[in-house]
Amino acid sequence: MKLSHVVALLLAALPAPALAQFGAPPPPIPSPPEFDQPIDGYDMRTPYQLWRYQIEAQKGAAADDLLAAPETIAGERLAGAPLLRVTSHNDFGHYMTLQIQAYCTPMGAYGFDPATCHYVLRRAFVPAEVAGYGADPALSQWMRQAFDAPALAKHFHELGLAPNTDWWFADRAAMFSAMPSAVPMLKAHATIVRLDSRDCPAMAKAIGDVDGARLDQSIDLMAVGPDRKLEAPAPHATRAIYALRTNLDGGPLTLEGAAPALRSLVGPILDAADACETARKG
Repeated sequence: MKLSHVVALLLAALPAPALAQFGAPPPPIPSPPEFDQPIDGYDMRTPYQLWRYQIEAQKGAAADDLLAAPETIAGERLAGAPLLRVTSHNDFGHYMTLQIQAYCTPMGAYGFDPATCHYVLRRAFVPAEVAGYGADPALSQWMRQAFDAPALAKHFHELGLAPNTDWWFADRAAMFSAMPSAVPMLKAHATIVRLDSRDCPAMAKAIGDVDGARLDQSIDLMAVGPDRKLEAPAPHATRAIYALRTNLDGGPLTLEGAAPALRSLVGPILDAADACETARKG
């Protein structure tokens, strides 16, 4: 038995709290009974598990697509690119995107009145799991219906992937290159949470506190001169990447990454927004 199969069986035997505690990947999902027998020599049970991973991994692209077009507010002008963008990651990869953009009353042909500016947070994600554990079974139905096993077996053969391939180490993008994109379906089942700073003064204050703040950090290029010791990264299933757009010496600059200094700088903004969202839910 392959190591990947042993790991999958061990994970399936663990209770959910243990999985959460140790940060283990989600347990395998049941394969359709018709896959118990090989199809054209291919055991499709593992590719079906990876098809789930492939769909879940497209949630980030669906979230990005939903936020790509900025919101239009009558009588106001969008003040440049997003001030802050956050991508959140889980066991399957990037699954949620958050953006904060400034809107102001126009002044002149291109300017705006800074005294009128407010900030709109939009957070896009797909709440249901593809495996059917969430509230929306439509994702699981799409997953099964889109998985054309005979066509996929033919595709594997054309790619030169033999039936004894260790699918967990195969090129997943190539494996499913002939399959339909899940992004349109995921967008149709996505949720966008919107929060306006006019309804959340704490978020407006936190954003204002960042303006003018200083990052006392020196440039440290990897493999050039002595390198500073790096802090251990957050677990892959709870990782967030922050992108803060600012100006440096009159020019635009985007600070992007998961560095503790950046995380501590934007954290109060996100905490304030979370508190307002929780209060709004009541």
